[in-house]
Amino acid sequence: MGGSKFSMNTFQLEKEIGEEALSKQIALETQEKIIYLSKLDPKLLQEVWELYKNDLDSRKQNVLMLAAQSVTPALIAENQLEFKVGNLSFKQMFDSDKSNFDALLEQKLRLRHIGWHILIDEVEIISSYVRPATPREKLERMAGLNPLILELRKRLELGLD
Repeated sequence: MGGSKFSMNTFQLEKEIGEEALSKQIALETQEKIIYLSKLDPKLLQEVWELYKNDLDSRKQNVLMLAAQSVTPALIAENQLEFKVGNLSFKQMFDSDKSNFDALLEQKLRLRHIGWHILIDEVEIISSYVRPATPREKLERMAGLNPLILELRKRLELGLD
């Protein structure tokens, strides 16, 4: 009887160790997020993009990381990505670092052959360009805040130069 009790405890211990090892393995795989896919999913794309931004930060690619903060990759076809950037410099930076993002996709999702399209968002460029205000526009803006400025200008006989 004593021997069977010992074997039962040994068997139970082996079972618990096996379950613990299995749960650790599952936790590691979940943590690593190693997934085998044939196509890219928008949610996974966002997760990998966040990892890429963290990677840029760890590689001290500060300018590129700031550019990446303003970019959201879009999935335009099954394995085709589109990035809209604000200027030509950002486009060139992303082009030069493309291999690092591709490597991250390969490592985390086991995906290869992802197409990229990096577009310069002309709307953003046009909206970010603001011409300097003319002296008349400045005066009108200040007069809107304080109407006495126009009266002061007349009393002192000031021009717009």
